[in-house]
Amino acid sequence: MTLISLFICYCYVNCSKSDTEEKTNETTSGVVNFWTKNSAKVPMLIKINNQEKFITQVYNAQPPGCRGNEGCAFFDLPPSTYNVIVTDKNGVVTTLTHTVNPGGCIQFKIN
Repeated sequence: MTLISLFICYCYVNCSKSDTEEKTNETTSGVVNFWTKNSAKVPMLIKINNQEKFITQVYNAQPPGCRGNEGCAFFDLPPSTYNVIVTDKNGVVTTLTHTVNPGGCIQFKIN
């Protein structure tokens, strides 16, 4: 009986800890999802700080959600204002400024 009680307490403490850590991360960072309708510019390289991701797919309308959309470039970032460097397949470079809010989920269309 004592071993079972200890096991239940151990599981409860560990599960509660990881749930708390996950909720903390959700409220201290924000997600930005970059996407495009413009097939003439794909693939596009998106660079924020030292992170680089690619847009490799075209969407006719805003993709659902902020994460897991195939061909989109999404970043999970601490709240701040960032310089975003976009380089399209033709080598044209565009610099944008974007603000990330805690717990936010922003869809950002690149023309």
